[in-house]
Amino acid sequence: MHKFNWGPIEKEYPENWNELNKEQLLFVATLMRSGVERKAFDTLLLQKLLNIPWFTFNNIPIHAMEDMAKSISFIHEKFELTKNLLPEISVKKGKEKVILYGPTDGMTDCTLEQFFAYAETYFTLFAQTNEEENLNLLCACLYRIENNSIFNPEKVDEISLIIKEMKAEFKQAILLYYLGCRDFFAYKFPELFSGEQTYAEKSDLHFFTLIDNLNNEDITKNNQIKQSNLYEAFVRLVQMIKKSDNSRT
Repeated sequence: MHKFNWGPIEKEYPENWNELNKEQLLFVATLMRSGVERKAFDTLLLQKLLNIPWFTFNNIPIHAMEDMAKSISFIHEKFELTKNLLPEISVKKGKEKVILYGPTDGMTDCTLEQFFAYAETYFTLFAQTNEEENLNLLCACLYRIENNSIFNPEKVDEISLIIKEMKAEFKQAILLYYLGCRDFFAYKFPELFSGEQTYAEKSDLHFFTLIDNLNNEDITKNNQIKQSNLYEAFVRLVQMIKKSDNSRT
């Protein structure tokens, strides 16, 4: 945590994504959805993070404000949120409330199929079109109606209709979490996300093409691999790559 001291005021505020709390994350998401310019963004966010009255906040010296703005630059630079601050979300659909259950921190309970065949597909479509429907479908790939249930692709459309009624800042927060996990995978498993291009610039089926070349098998049709835990599958794929590399030397 960063520390801010000014006169009698002593405050701590987050220095990275995973130190945000739920309320702060939703506020960040709201600012991002609003499209406010960066200086106003930082001012509003700092006041929220410090949680002090505006009349006090406005008296903070300019140099101190500039230093604090630099200290929260991580918000604008990288998406490193891997902590799911929204494990359960209550959504009002008609006269009823529906509880949706999200993935664990780091998406450790997701499957390879869930991530690549579904979530990545809708993420790519959303990135290309910016259409809310694709964001709804992305969120629906991550959240479930039954707690601790296994991902069921047949439920995605049904859940997306519930997600449609969700507040915009919640959907944005889910997207930020997804982006954070996505980038973490690229850092944790560089063998799978290597090359001059950034991960975001790569084909979303980069993995599948890579493994097809290794074992002449369409991994997307292999049920055992598709339903594997995401991290276990990543480890297995790295081992396959290393084995293949060793066989060529």
